[in-house]
Amino acid sequence: MYKKINTDKDKIGLYLTSKYLCYTLKSEEYRLYVCSIEDESEIIFISEEKKVNYYSIYGDNLIYISRDEDSTFLVNLKSKNKNQIDEILYDLVDNYYKKNKNYYCDNNHVYIYDLLSGNIVKIIKKTIIGYPKLGTDNYIITNNNIYIYVYLKTDFSLLWQKEMRDFFNNEEDSKNNQLQIQEIYAYKDTFIVVTTFGTVCLKQVDGSLIWKTDSYARTMEIVGNIGYVCTSLSLYKINLDTGEESGYGWIHDRLPDFEYGDRSYWPAGHRVVYHNGFLWYLVYDAGDSFIIAINPETGDYEWIHKVDTYEKADEIQFYEDKMFVLDTGGYLHIYEKEE
Repeated sequence: MYKKINTDKDKIGLYLTSKYLCYTLKSEEYRLYVCSIEDESEIIFISEEKKVNYYSIYGDNLIYISRDEDSTFLVNLKSKNKNQIDEILYDLVDNYYKKNKNYYCDNNHVYIYDLLSGNIVKIIKKTIIGYPKLGTDNYIITNNNIYIYVYLKTDFSLLWQKEMRDFFNNEEDSKNNQLQIQEIYAYKDTFIVVTTFGTVCLKQVDGSLIWKTDSYARTMEIVGNIGYVCTSLSLYKINLDTGEESGYGWIHDRLPDFEYGDRSYWPAGHRVVYHNGFLWYLVYDAGDSFIIAINPETGDYEWIHKVDTYEKADEIQFYEDKMFVLDTGGYLHIYEKEE
């Protein structure tokens, strides 16, 4: 399906948009590089600052945080106009959820920024509980421990809040506090909350329960109305309209072991990524890393590729006919789709 065309060393924190590829170089004390997604050799921007640990791109506007300067920087990648905010504003940048925001919350205020100029354009005196996890056109969702809070985006007033423990009667959790919120997604007019005890679907307007499941979940990939749920070794499906679970006929939904060379491997991973009709799954077992393309209808392994690395393949992303795999050693493996 894909052939390897290049391996770049020393890269940390892969981040892709439709135009740009970003990473930091460990050998340069985590200096930030931005290059063209079409041609990785075309360097568009290199940060003067080191120790860059958070970055995000919205359109042509780059936002990044440098612990070297204890500042937040905003750069227009076309004009190269650069502005500095002399504070670390983590709320503006979230390179895990890739939700670029223009607001920063402290204990008592919400600060609205102009992302081009770096200037504060509005201050709202409000107390925001938790850390922002998701933004929609109308709402901002924050998370604190096992609570979620939904705020109106117009004035940052609290619309509703929920404790996830209210939905699960689990004696083990009451003893060991094992309940954790893993991920939160917006789906139609609902919020999907993925937890270690199950998945919950809540109405956006009032937080009322639509459905819930009681199966352990770690990550979810949403494709149409189906959520593909991964744990460390299992994969199952949830119909997001009804909450109905289904699997592929495997015992306890456990992914099948696979053979490669003269060895058998456990399919140990934690997330599937949907692209071009397949669920792409990174596996690390017995010191070897693999890429597996899974048929989402049947669960069959359609392609298995061993990554040429002694490190753990940790992140996979796609852009048109290219596949990018980053391992924990800082090697970026670049593949191209075969004809």
